[in-house]
Amino acid sequence: MAAPIICFGQQPCGFFPKRFLYAKIVTARQLQQEIGGEIVFFFHDSDHDPRETITILRERHSGREHRVNFRFLNSIQKEFSP
Repeated sequence: MAAPIICFGQQPCGFFPKRFLYAKIVTARQLQQEIGGEIVFFFHDSDHDPRETITILRERHSGREHRVNFRFLNSIQKEFSP
């Protein structure tokens, strides 16, 4: 049997708290210690469709939700943004 592959990714959005990515890395390493195998990290991208890029962040102390999304200056930028 081949060694397991532990695969995880992160969308390359600048507003994600670093603790999200850190938690993923720590979890992957713990899983690797338990079952062995190889860790594969990848960036996955979206087409910046506002319906797909809404991120809900919750304040750690108050529990309030904040919806964060990309803003486009104009329709041409929105249409042709990578």
